[in-house]
Amino acid sequence: MKISRVLNNSCVIVLDDNEKELVLLGNGIGYAKRPKDMVDKTKVEKVFVLQEGQHVERFAELLERVPDGIVDLAEELIETAHESLGTELDESIHISLPDHIAGAVDNYKNDVVLHNTLLLEIKKFYEKEYRVGEAGLKLIEERLGIRMAEDEAGFIAMHFVNAQSNSENDQTRAVITLVDEMDRIISQYFGKKMAALDKNSLIYCRYMTHLKFFAQRVLTKTYFEENDVKPLNLTLRKYKEEYACSKKVCGFIEKKYNYEVNEDEVLYLTVHLAQIMNRKQQV
Repeated sequence: MKISRVLNNSCVIVLDDNEKELVLLGNGIGYAKRPKDMVDKTKVEKVFVLQEGQHVERFAELLERVPDGIVDLAEELIETAHESLGTELDESIHISLPDHIAGAVDNYKNDVVLHNTLLLEIKKFYEKEYRVGEAGLKLIEERLGIRMAEDEAGFIAMHFVNAQSNSENDQTRAVITLVDEMDRIISQYFGKKMAALDKNSLIYCRYMTHLKFFAQRVLTKTYFEENDVKPLNLTLRKYKEEYACSKKVCGFIEKKYNYEVNEDEVLYLTVHLAQIMNRKQQV
């Protein structure tokens, strides 16, 4: 294969037999090379395709500012993701992932801490992608000697979520967004009491599961109906604060998502809020 462009000493672009551009990575593969030179196949370590011209230019720009070690690390992680996720990934991941990791490393060195507010939801809804994110943290520690917080595993995971283009992932992303919006409202309402909860407890897991199914009903325009509302009405009288919070959440949903929340749904959320806010009491 003949080289069509040398991006740096470790990266060249070649044209295959079908005139398709391939990106080749390898230590010294571009050293002292010029366009039309033959590529040294023994130095090829990674091969991928960037079909869109803009992606080639962005990748070239990326190589000018991101160390080769981070690009190599990102490519190894992408390969791991291909194997574990079993799906095609958008070619832009070859640009977005090393760019993100380089930024995360800079933040770490400058003591900039970014908290991932969606971490719990990512762990729950994107287990496979999160495991890839954890593999990324391990690679970063092994190659760069930097131990990052698990928040970063969540950020990396979302790059792989976004690189998968299918309707199921689109729906899941929408659910995660709504769950996060509801959880933020509830957390702000109860303040320190909510912050003190054990996020790994079974009761909290049940709470998050309820928010997930509630979000799914909102997005699919389906409705929850409780046949026996008497116990729920008794709960309302006992847990007025939780009911007020539930009304606030449901009011937000009605306004933003154009979804009319029925009273059964309001009361059902009240029950779950009462359970996590009053763990020692029987609800």
